[in-house]
Amino acid sequence: FWRGTRPSVRASTADLTLFVHLEDAEGRRLAQHDGLDWPSDRWAAGVRAAQVTKLDASALRGEGWIRIGLYSRQDLQRSRRLDDGTDSLRIGPVS
Repeated sequence: FWRGTRPSVRASTADLTLFVHLEDAEGRRLAQHDGLDWPSDRWAAGVRAAQVTKLDASALRGEGWIRIGLYSRQDLQRSRRLDDGTDSLRIGPVS
């Protein structure tokens, strides 16, 4: 689920899309999905949106990680997180 807290000007003008990567323990990308079911120009504070993403995990051996982030479809530049300035969030481990 996504919940708008403080949408930026970039979110309303950059046509953002979501990337979801499955990475192995060494950080190699095994699978990915790009797409966002809720257009970023419609984000507003307090709005919640559900996003379902399926990845093929058949190549994963042992533990892996999910990496998510946003990028502009116009210039392919990743958006920076407001909390720490990085361009993605690593979640896991998953198996």
